[in-house]
Order: sequence, then C-alpha cells, then structure tokens
Amino acid sequence: MATERLETRQAGVASYLAVEDLDRSVDFYKDVLGFQVDMVDNGFALVSRNRVSIMFQRTDTFHRPRLSSWAGYIWVNDVDGSRRELEEKGVTFTDPVADRHWGTREFEVQDLDGHHLRFGQILDITE
Repeated sequence: MATERLETRQAGVASYLAVEDLDRSVDFYKDVLGFQVDMVDNGFALVSRNRVSIMFQRTDTFHRPRLSSWAGYIWVNDVDGSRRELEEKGVTFTDPVADRHWGTREFEVQDLDGHHLRFGQILDITE
C-alpha cells in the first residue's frame, strides 16, 4: 500500500482552468503561488512549479461550459512551510491546515477565479 501512495505522490498534475482575466491569473500564480510562466499565447497560458503544471484558457476562447472546480491537489514536502509562505502573500484559505484521517496533512486555497487548490503531504503513519 505504501508503494502505491509513493507512486501517486510522484505523479504530476496539469489542471486546465477557464479564467476571466488571463494576465491577472498568470500574475497571481507567478507572484503569489510561486509558479514560473512557461508560455502565454493567444488566450492560453502554462505555468509550472517543480513537477506541477497548470494550464489556463481565457473564458472568451474556452469552448466548454464553466463548472465550479476543485482545480487540483498539489503534493508538497512541507505543508506547514507552504502554508506560511502563502499566508505571508495574503492568499485566501478555504480550508485550514489539518491532519486528515486518510493519512495526509492538507490545506486548501482559492485563486482569483474561484478555483480551489488543495496542498498536502503524506504523514508518516508508522508506529
């Protein structure tokens, strides 16, 4: 079972989000969440941080219905350090940091377009 968790933890994620204001969203992910900008082109952008990638499509060029979204789960090595980093930048937290019964320590934030991102780390549950 631990091997499955480790493999899951090592998997990357590339969420695809519809956003109202592409520049504002890219700036938020770059300046506040610490992502680097990999590409911006014709209403589309790609940002990344470590092994996490997020794609944005401006809503006026997005051809799918917009849904309320939980945008992704971002695995981190130090959830408390990540929370402090984001708290210093004024991020809106939608769920406080807490240990979960399924073996993770997590928190959730909301970006400027209302997408929810959950940050977490696997707890050492060995006795």
